Amino acid sequence: MTSSIIVPVYNVETYLERCIQYILNQSFEDTSVILVDDSSNDNSGRICDEYADRDNRIKVIHKQNGRLSSARNAALDVCSKDRYIIIVDSDDCIEKETVATLGEIICKNVDDIILFNYYEVFKNDKKIFVDSIDNTELSDEGIKINIFLYYYHRFLCNKIYKTSLFLDIRFSEGGNYKDLFVSPKIKKKANRILSIKDAFYNYNKVN
Repeated sequence: MTSSIIVPVYNVETYLERCIQYILNQSFEDTSVILVDDSSNDNSGRICDEYADRDNRIKVIHKQNGRLSSARNAALDVCSKDRYIIIVDSDDCIEKETVATLGEIICKNVDDIILFNYYEVFKNDKKIFVDSIDNTELSDEGIKINIFLYYYHRFLCNKIYKTSLFLDIRFSEGGNYKDLFVSPKIKKKANRILSIKDAFYNYNKVN
């Protein structure tokens, strides 16, 4: 599976190295990492560049500040269209076998979107498993009928997407909760959606 991991970055020097290191520790092949520095005024931009100098899988975009949606759009604009994408917030991280495991599933099922559970991470690295997704596969009419599945699981980062779903879709820039508006549009374009009970994402609840 070819894939891109998108990481919007803004003033997260405390968490950024952990996020990047967890990504680089993946057991994967043919995966690129796109770090989008949204005009950070701490050391985040420098950290991005240092990691890019060490690892040629990393591409860094430095852009004028436009908030989270703008940073995600900048990464989507340079993603190869034959890939899958995972979006990771820079104060969060993914589990070690995320890319390898999801890649194996995609090779067997050729799904457009895979949803998965996640952990909420608190002080002292205490983790709570958020069990809101069961093993389910939907296609065609089943996707349309189960519209509440995608509205309820509109959190963007607990999914892997076929990049072609974003060909004519971008995040609306400015304001908050943009995932809520984009997720249903992407869902409508998908032919097959798989949800799995495993958790691959660590959502930081400390900051």
